[in-house]
Amino acid sequence: MTDSPPKLLVVLPTHWDRKQFEACRSDWAGRFEIEYAEPSDADCPSDFDALDYIRQVAERDDFAGVFSSSDYPGATVAAAIAHAKSLVGPDPKLILEGSHKLASRQKQLACVPDATPGFCLVNPDEIVEPTVGFPCFVKPIKGAFSMFAKRVNSMDELRAHLDRPEVRDFRFDFLDIFNHLWSHYAGSNIDGSFFIAEEMLTGQQVTVEGYIVDDEPVVIGIVDSEFHAGTGSFSRFVYPSALPPQVQSDMHDVAARCIKGMGLRRCFFNIEMIWDGAERVSIIEVNPRICGQFGDLYAKVDGRNCYAVVPELKCGQPLAWSRGEGSFKIAASVPLRIFEPCTCKAAPSPERIREVESKYPGTLIWNEVEAGTELRDFAHEDGASFRYAVINLGANSREEMLRKADEITAALDYCFRS
Repeated sequence: MTDSPPKLLVVLPTHWDRKQFEACRSDWAGRFEIEYAEPSDADCPSDFDALDYIRQVAERDDFAGVFSSSDYPGATVAAAIAHAKSLVGPDPKLILEGSHKLASRQKQLACVPDATPGFCLVNPDEIVEPTVGFPCFVKPIKGAFSMFAKRVNSMDELRAHLDRPEVRDFRFDFLDIFNHLWSHYAGSNIDGSFFIAEEMLTGQQVTVEGYIVDDEPVVIGIVDSEFHAGTGSFSRFVYPSALPPQVQSDMHDVAARCIKGMGLRRCFFNIEMIWDGAERVSIIEVNPRICGQFGDLYAKVDGRNCYAVVPELKCGQPLAWSRGEGSFKIAASVPLRIFEPCTCKAAPSPERIREVESKYPGTLIWNEVEAGTELRDFAHEDGASFRYAVINLGANSREEMLRKADEITAALDYCFRS
């Protein structure tokens, strides 16, 4: 009788996971089994008892590895389950500290001081002038998307921002799960109810993504971030990066020193960085997890989806990365956004999405709305827009990429009314 292949348990699965794993099925099918546990990331309730969930799942003995692309709370939950069962994975405390803006900055200051901007703690209940001065960038110690991250120019603006009722709800309701995990695994009194202020950074923003097995981090790619003019809303993410080779080399070096210095092992990482156009590379934030949105971008250019590496990494098996073996020279992830409050009047059906994907080989589409969806609460996105879909595509030139993105968007035939 043939032994069953090792099972990878995906906890708090995100809307990226099934599609990305399916896109690289030929890479893992027959070698691994994948199970998606409940609840999903989207269905995780605000009163989710993460500690009890960790205990219950850790009692199972039918999986060889555990994984989550969920930033909150999935990455920590997966690490805690692996730790409890002595499976491959990082220490949950280190995952928490990596995603805790203050703890992460303190570690960065120790291991990559040249790439760490000025920062200081902000207590919304006792607001004092930030030591980094004004203007500065203020954000929650535990963020989600770009929620409540904002440039502030004065004490009046800072007070007005932090006194908003939705900020208080975010600090004490939305982050309740994080605060319980933080208290259990980290023990510090500075939990997710605090904010951090940082010096303003300008330049070309990117995401440096990779994984670390034992001691040496492997950077799998650098993805350029592009924005809608005059906003902080992402317009597209493009791989490979167009930054000068020396700047990319510097970013590789910063990423390696940072991840090693933070003590992370057997996990993915993505680090948002910024280049000032001259000499300085700075870290915006460290995310100790995979970037689910970008998985197939690498497949299009390099020939391997980073989701194909997940079962190998998490089940303790040998893994390797490829370069330049994909079908395209360039790949992009294009978020579709609305900038004015409105209601979705029509959205493509799953069948229509499959039709469009088949017409443009290599394309993956995530729809995030349906007819009747109200797109009005921008505070829970980036404060200025609402993302209603994501298109990932490959091309052989930037011009072709832009043309295909326009054609695919038109073919999806979304309709909105104010």
